[in-house]
Amino acid sequence: DTGQKCTEYFSYAESDTINGPYIPLKSPIMASDPDSRWSNLALGSIKILPCAQGFAAIRCSFFFDEEERRSRSVMMLLTSEDGIKFEEKRILMPPIREGWASRYITSCDAVYRSEEKAWYCYFSANDMGNGDHPFLVRESLGLLIGAERQFFHAE
Repeated sequence: DTGQKCTEYFSYAESDTINGPYIPLKSPIMASDPDSRWSNLALGSIKILPCAQGFAAIRCSFFFDEEERRSRSVMMLLTSEDGIKFEEKRILMPPIREGWASRYITSCDAVYRSEEKAWYCYFSANDMGNGDHPFLVRESLGLLIGAERQFFHAE
């Protein structure tokens, strides 16, 4: 409904050397799912982070909001013991109805600051734009700061 470009599949390929040949997985690690509440349109941006108990992923998924009758996005935390099978754990940033992040959360990155024992998650979001120019949107940057949790902590 807006023409926003985003990722539908997420996978990787392996090789014994940097020069290849590379062999891709037979199926993606993650894919959009029409039956999913949060990623029924697209996966969006994904950041994979190694953790002591496996991996965490922060995903900016796109979904169709039945109530508002439009596409929306949400930032989610996923976890995995093996880096292949990920499970949705919780919403880090819900869909925003008004203001600077009311259109989409489009991408994210996260770093662990050991001196603070905290995660800094930087993200990009845009607003609904001007009514006269619906495709002219303002992009802004946001920051979520989170303390360590049982699964989600750095090595």
